[in-house]
Amino acid sequence: MAKRYYPLDANTLFGEDVTMTATGNVQKGGVDAVFKIGKGRQDMSLVVDISAYDATTGDEGYTFLLQGSNAEDFSDDIENLAALEIGPAAVRTGGARTSPIGRYGIPVSNDLIDEFTYVRLRLIAAGTTPSITFTAWLSERP
Repeated sequence: MAKRYYPLDANTLFGEDVTMTATGNVQKGGVDAVFKIGKGRQDMSLVVDISAYDATTGDEGYTFLLQGSNAEDFSDDIENLAALEIGPAAVRTGGARTSPIGRYGIPVSNDLIDEFTYVRLRLIAAGTTPSITFTAWLSERP
């Protein structure tokens, strides 16, 4: 995996050392971490540092979705702006290799069909005993 530097701005930190065991939105302080990035095209990187994940039974899979919306509460116009699949090769649709632990940087823009004002990070967890620990943020593109 390439070792790139992605500046961390606390204002775009979805969560640090978060452990999730079920599908849901990444939260800070018990509420969904939603960032207002404004109108106009914003090019950035979604950075996800995976420190651990369970693949014990071989059927656990994890998909991170960076979602955009024009409603702060995501009640309307939700679009998936980026996706990252993590897990063993047997459950990944994206390829025939098991995902290593480490840093993933995904180029992303809020300009997809529309220029979305708000973003959030959602995890889709699947399998017998899903559990994943990560830190995630939006960064300037290197």
